Amino acid sequence: AVVSTQSGHYGRGLKKKLSDSQSSASTSVTAFNKDRELLELTKTELNKLYNKQLKLKTKMCRVNMKYESDRLRLDHYNSLLKQHDLRREIYEILPPIIPESAENDHAEEIRSTLNKISSGKQKQTSMLERLEPSWEKIADRYHVVEEEFEERVTEDEYRDIISLLTNIHDLEIRLSTQNEEVVAVRRRSQEQTDWSNVQTKLNTELLRIIRSQQQLISSHNITLPDQLEELYK
Repeated sequence: AVVSTQSGHYGRGLKKKLSDSQSSASTSVTAFNKDRELLELTKTELNKLYNKQLKLKTKMCRVNMKYESDRLRLDHYNSLLKQHDLRREIYEILPPIIPESAENDHAEEIRSTLNKISSGKQKQTSMLERLEPSWEKIADRYHVVEEEFEERVTEDEYRDIISLLTNIHDLEIRLSTQNEEVVAVRRRSQEQTDWSNVQTKLNTELLRIIRSQQQLISSHNITLPDQLEELYK
């Protein structure tokens, strides 16, 4: 009877251990499935946010490139306008070497271009003011999703997966930005070279005009006006 009683207690204890073990295994499986589901949902949302970030960052880089390019163009056309004003100042003292109408047309073209560039720069500034808050909002949301996942998930392996994914996203955005900047630097360098060549040509033309006027003055024994003497220094 004693043996029978002991066997009964042992049997009940074994069943309880088996039941607890099965319950624990079931709980582990449920937690694993939830983590797995959370991982997939998080990856999907992070990828969507990453694509939005990349698109916005690329657009912002290109707007900045256009802004810098237009800044160079403004400098160039302002320089052209100064040269035009200098020629006009010379022509007011002595008869113009080129037709006055052509000179006026050229000045109007320069001013028109300057107005267009200035207007374009204002639009670019406004666009950047709209894009930057959107970028910051998406970037903040990205970090919130990442942090929420780390708090809710139980598997360290899954945390590592998300950490790797976010590092890849950050690296790709940086690389994309750098590529855009390299293109921008090359383009600005070429534009500077082009503007420099044009500026050299204009300076040569202006020097030709001055020398022609000096020759005219010398040939006709004209007293050099004080204004021209000042300009020719």
